[in-house]
Parts: sequence; C-alpha cells; structure tokens
Amino acid sequence: MNNKNKMNEKTAMKSQITMTCQDTILELIQNCLTERSLSKKREMLYHINSLLVRPDQLKIPSTQSHQLTTDYINMALHLIEGKVF
Repeated sequence: MNNKNKMNEKTAMKSQITMTCQDTILELIQNCLTERSLSKKREMLYHINSLLVRPDQLKIPSTQSHQLTTDYINMALHLIEGKVF
C-alpha cells in the first residue's frame, strides 16, 4: 500500500470517528432535552459540554449555582448542537 492510500485510509477513519462522536453527542443532547429532572439535566449538560474540544466548550456556571434553569440548559444544548455541526 502506498503512502497516498494510507493517508486516504487514515482520513476516512478520522471522518468515521468524528461522525460517531457527533452522533453520540446529539443522542445525549436529545436525552437531556427530554429529561424531566432538573438536577439530572444539569449533570447531563456538564457531561455533554466536557465531551467537546476545549475551544468549543461553553462557560457554564458551577454546580453550586442555581441559575441553571431548564430554559438555560435547553439554550446551552442548542448552542452545543450548533458547534457539533
């Protein structure tokens, strides 16, 4: 196998991994959007945000903050969704 074929194979593998990560994050976002418990939604949001590369992560208030309302979490999830694609 020549170098060009090896590079094409590596690029294809990276694309497949990226698509799998995107799918996983989108599934987690959907699960979080449908979750009824606010405390679980908060936990899920922190987890989803941690899966993003550092420059794409949102600056979310700490868990001690009670400012994380359902509306805030849903808005943050939609922002993350936009970053994933």
